[in-house]
Amino acid sequence: MMNRPPLDAIVFDYDGVLADTHGLWDQAYAALFARYGAQPAPADRRRLATLGTTALGHALAELLGGIAPPGLLADEITSLVTCNLGRPVSPMPGAVPLVTALAGKTPLGVASNSPGKIVRSHLSQIGLADRFQAVVGIDDVPAPKPAPDPYRTACALLGKRPQACTAIEDSQQGISSATTAGLYVIGIQTSGDSLEADAVYSSLTDPGLWQVLLESRTFRTAGLPPPASGGTRTRRRAGSVSGGVPSVAFLQRRGLVHGKGSRSPATDRTGSMGQGFAASQIDTSRPHPARMYDAYLGARTTIPWTGKLSGRSCAPGPKSA
Repeated sequence: MMNRPPLDAIVFDYDGVLADTHGLWDQAYAALFARYGAQPAPADRRRLATLGTTALGHALAELLGGIAPPGLLADEITSLVTCNLGRPVSPMPGAVPLVTALAGKTPLGVASNSPGKIVRSHLSQIGLADRFQAVVGIDDVPAPKPAPDPYRTACALLGKRPQACTAIEDSQQGISSATTAGLYVIGIQTSGDSLEADAVYSSLTDPGLWQVLLESRTFRTAGLPPPASGGTRTRRRAGSVSGGVPSVAFLQRRGLVHGKGSRSPATDRTGSMGQGFAASQIDTSRPHPARMYDAYLGARTTIPWTGKLSGRSCAPGPKSA
């Protein structure tokens, strides 16, 4: 298993990851069937979930006894879901700030078992439509999840190899799809679920997830070795480049420290012979990598990571919802 996800591109599932659509399709089918004096059975609902728009229209016409043309029924159910039954579409907690922070730094895509038309409409309603370079829906692929087609197609549209991309999913069916396609998979596990993925986080607001997705990209862009994964970071004295710890010259060439290293009780508490740096020597006016690189300087001690990226908190709290 890889310690850190590949970030040539990130492909999100839609329902339950980017937007709260829990129960939406069930409610839409109930409303549609009620229009024609009928009620969908649970087995019918499971069957409908695997169908593209055209096949869905024909299945609905069959279930409703041919009371309306397939094309009309497909349009009706699509309209009900697209307008979210007349309610505002609600993004999942953390979805908008996370996607906004990633946009422009990493190519982004969506792979969904919902029709692409619906996904694009919902993304527009929550202000994220222009953040994604590829949106793949059930009508765009030969087979839906758990087949690998949605993720393979999304990666192809992004111009990336699946093995160099990361998927974010909230269901085992979606995880199977992405895994079979070759992506590294991050599971978003809600209370009571048990997902098997390369990494699992509680929500899109999890600080550990932000650290993995944003900090690695920022360090790579700056030509710096990435920090250790996880929600905490290990401070280490500056020494050689081996082991991911940069030399003084390495940092100075990139403008991350000023002047010569000096031993400081505040930053070199191990008493080792390596050079430490006083906090005043870190250039806080530099971009995120410069502000964060103090985690490599000074004593070996584990500290919570609460840094910021481009003025945006990488450990969002409840207000990120």
